Amino acid sequence: MYHAITLIEQPCPDILNQSLHKVSELLQLPVMLLYEDLILFNPLFNENEARHFCTGKYGASELFFLKVHKTIEELFEPLIETTCKTLSRFYIKPFTIKKLLKKAIEIYDEIIRSLFSLHLIPVDHFQLFRQYFYSSQKDSKGVSGRFSAQTFHFRILLDGQDLSKIDLGFFSDIFNNAKYYPRKHLNKLISSVQERFLLSPEDKSFLAKNKPGKEKVLKTISELVIDNADKELYALLAELRHKADKFTAVHFEMAHRFIIKPNKLQASDTFSGTGGEIDIEKYLDSRINIHKKIGKLYANLNYL
Repeated sequence: MYHAITLIEQPCPDILNQSLHKVSELLQLPVMLLYEDLILFNPLFNENEARHFCTGKYGASELFFLKVHKTIEELFEPLIETTCKTLSRFYIKPFTIKKLLKKAIEIYDEIIRSLFSLHLIPVDHFQLFRQYFYSSQKDSKGVSGRFSAQTFHFRILLDGQDLSKIDLGFFSDIFNNAKYYPRKHLNKLISSVQERFLLSPEDKSFLAKNKPGKEKVLKTISELVIDNADKELYALLAELRHKADKFTAVHFEMAHRFIIKPNKLQASDTFSGTGGEIDIEKYLDSRINIHKKIGKLYANLNYL
């Protein structure tokens, strides 16, 4: 369902906020448009039906911003589906693992190129239309800026057994903000999380309450590679981890260009993300090179 949407080049009028509050109250939903409303359910590639807030040159930049995110979603979805099917097999041949790793690297290259293309958006355009993407309950301005659950999902399929060791808050962040993520993708993500991945009692409690059906103990991509002890597989795994880290690094670069640098020029200490609810600089910095750190855990295996 779409909430009220207006097409203007000026700041969000009170009537939009009032409409969002009223509709959200009736539906018992957060006071915002959700990521899935703007990205997943929005026919962005149909010029006559695409929904966005601004018009003119600002509208073109906003639409491009949304299209980039939708493209990334559409690249992640089949990758995750194929990975889940592969990992659920009783026996997985080394050739199959190699094929999966090569495909994942190829798709990550496309995802990184898409994300990097945001450089084409003028910074002042972003500053105007980003106000509609705030999701702070305290200061609601419009829609949620929470990013896709799929980015986390693939990282779990890749290195789920080690994510808590590198970043204790990795799973907590997802679980604590579950209401902001598209339900379809969140449910699939939760089904891929295994209790053995979690160190926090709170995370284990959340999983026990929300995981559908019986838990299946499946190996992650990195565990399959280690089991096969094949040098080519090790090299492909290292390359894929590098691509996953590069995706976060490019995301950080975009955040620095559009959010951190402009705020520093204004002598502001606020570097909240597109959704307005977190310090984007600290958040992304903590996740850069997460897979490089995981690789160091296995340095004694001498496969990197």
